[in-house]
Amino acid sequence: MFDEVKEVVVAQPKEEAPSTVDTQTLMEVVSQYTKLNPFGTAYVVGVCPFHNSRLRNQTFMINLHKKSYHCRECGKHGDISAFQKAEKNNELTNTQKN
Repeated sequence: MFDEVKEVVVAQPKEEAPSTVDTQTLMEVVSQYTKLNPFGTAYVVGVCPFHNSRLRNQTFMINLHKKSYHCRECGKHGDISAFQKAEKNNELTNTQKN
């Protein structure tokens, strides 16, 4: 019954080139748009790049452990790919207004 050994073929995952999401951290990308300051051990904070805050409050927070961001004023949140999409959308909107 167990005399025959059958060969099992295991599919190997394709190796893909690292994307910008893999090579850049959220903090590196966001720091191109706004100045970030350390806040405790797990966060950095800054002025939100998505809206004009007259008071220039630091309502934009990045959680370094979760690799996500959140603005307490405008409510935008997400990960690095969401930030890049939102910022691209924001740049397009700003160029159309000028």
